[in-house]
Amino acid sequence: MNSASCIALDVGNCCIQVRTEECLRRIGVRSIEDVPPEFINACGKFECGMISASQWLAEFRRYTGGRFSDEKLLEAWIAIIGDEIDGMPEALKEITDSGCRVIFFSDTSDIHIKHTILKMTLSVYVSGGIYSYEVGERKPSAKMFEAFEKKYGIPLLYTDDKDENISAGLQRGWNAVKFESAKKILNEFRKIRKQMRSAACGELAESEVLKF
Repeated sequence: MNSASCIALDVGNCCIQVRTEECLRRIGVRSIEDVPPEFINACGKFECGMISASQWLAEFRRYTGGRFSDEKLLEAWIAIIGDEIDGMPEALKEITDSGCRVIFFSDTSDIHIKHTILKMTLSVYVSGGIYSYEVGERKPSAKMFEAFEKKYGIPLLYTDDKDENISAGLQRGWNAVKFESAKKILNEFRKIRKQMRSAACGELAESEVLKF
């Protein structure tokens, strides 16, 4: 399968800061280690579309002992969404200005991705997405990568903040680079574009030679 003219972009800690501690603070929990495995499992099921938002919210109420209204629980959950990563809006603008599409590739729930898209200024540069709650599994599951390839092809570049997801991408032949900064990703993209232009020039020169 040929590479498509798009990049695959994880959302959490690549586009926006993930503030799990802020969610926990709002419900009076000191650390993620204090959250029972049962609720962690329910959140995983929610991100895989295995339970509905109302079912997940019922688990959230049960875990917090009914001390908070549904509105407050949702506010706490959404508070996980932090600020945009520095430099990403500018990086994505350059990428899309070059004619390349930006596609989200994320483990997320429908609640989180909807509020993330509304909050981020960089969302204007994003033209699609593959999400775990739609696929039914989370990265590094092969189903996530297969879903992306089926809809968009193999991306020119894939970036993620988790080593296991980068490894899964590399095993499928993707050009996968761990996210460290917007500058690094933009430099990687520029390098790829330069290589593509050089290859195109070489093919053109060869075709001209063959005419003689």
